[in-house]
Amino acid sequence: MKDQLETMDVHEHAQVLSIIRKYTTESTKTQNGLLISTDILSDACLEEIEKYVHFLIDQRARMSEDNRVRKSYERMIQ
Repeated sequence: MKDQLETMDVHEHAQVLSIIRKYTTESTKTQNGLLISTDILSDACLEEIEKYVHFLIDQRARMSEDNRVRKSYERMIQ
């Protein structure tokens, strides 16, 4: 899950933070961002984050497939 979190954009990170904020407010702000120890996150929080990550992966795959189909239709029209 760490790799997927690192590839997220700012808006997706904000969504993950809002999930975390439902479960805890403990964090450390640094010049590089916000640090949150996974040790303090409950299993429910981690499961919700994991569901969100899987949702994003699914949506990206669907968008990629839609773009591929759209391009094939554009080639047929030309």
